[in-house]
Amino acid sequence: MTSAEFQGAAVQESAFLNCRLSRSSWFGADLEACKWTGSGFESADLRGARIRGGDWSYVNLRQQDLRRQDFSGARMKLVDLYGTNLESANFRNADLSQANLAQARLKGTDFRGAHMEGVDFRQANLTGALLTSDQAILVARAYGARIDT
Repeated sequence: MTSAEFQGAAVQESAFLNCRLSRSSWFGADLEACKWTGSGFESADLRGARIRGGDWSYVNLRQQDLRRQDFSGARMKLVDLYGTNLESANFRNADLSQANLAQARLKGTDFRGAHMEGVDFRQANLTGALLTSDQAILVARAYGARIDT
């Protein structure tokens, strides 16, 4: 779909698999526990949408404005968040395995309890992000530190 309007839509527990939602608008949409696996949001406008959980694995969310969104408990394996504004977003207990966080803005982003194996932390600016001590060890190891426990 190109240039589709989803403004004010209430979408719950629905599946959109391998969809291209280019230049779509989602202002005021409520997206709860939806499965978006393999979909792409190229040049889409997700500002003003309310996102809660779901499966965002293999999804292209590059350059999106996802400030203050709630991805707690979401499955987000290999999600592409390159250059995305994730300030104050909630990823508590989410699965972010091998996610691309390069160039993402993460100030105030809550990653506590999130599974983050395979994330290249050297490409992410974690300044101001909330991490557990175990996650901090993953970050240190990504930079080549040897951890003495």
